[in-house]
Amino acid sequence: MENKINRITDILRRDDGISGAMMYTEQISWILFLKFLSDLEDSKADEALLDG
Repeated sequence: MENKINRITDILRRDDGISGAMMYTEQISWILFLKFLSDLEDSKADEALLDG
């Protein structure tokens, strides 16, 4: 997980629209939230498929 966060941080640092650590910290939080939500939806879809 730490490696993935470091990769995201490196990418955001190169972006001209990101001016500081507080800005990309917010972006990383959103990325992690959306990833969690996506994984949860996939898990629930798998459960529903198995339950019929």
